Amino acid sequence: MTKGGPSPFVMHEVCAVGRMDRIHPGLQNVANRAALYANLKQTLFSELLEEQLGEHRFQGDLEAGALRFVGAERSLDATVHLIASVAPGPRSMLWGWAHPQGGGAVAAKVKALGEGYGITDLTTPELPFEPGDNIGETVVQLASPSPS
Repeated sequence: MTKGGPSPFVMHEVCAVGRMDRIHPGLQNVANRAALYANLKQTLFSELLEEQLGEHRFQGDLEAGALRFVGAERSLDATVHLIASVAPGPRSMLWGWAHPQGGGAVAAKVKALGEGYGITDLTTPELPFEPGDNIGETVVQLASPSPS
């Protein structure tokens, strides 16, 4: 298991913004598949880290775009991009392109996609969670097959 806090790889939480009935109708299946895919990739990555490093911790430098996973005998380095940050205090998600430290070119692609397809959730800098939203439950809902 990772020491030093929760895994930085909680990518599927960005799919949990807002209420389920507010999602763009054409994106529901995409969101479902993306949440499931992200969850599977996160699980596989966690298993890889455990296999390669055993018990480990991580160190990150957002400005340098670097993340290091440190085990007892070796470490693994990765390049990271700030796509979005989830803040439980203000109960919101801030896109990386709007973050004060900047999200770089990769995060800018999110905004460009929103602009190109008229998806305001991708072009709005900060998206609040609705009162009563449970991020974990919403992720499970997104990953579940949609009723036909």
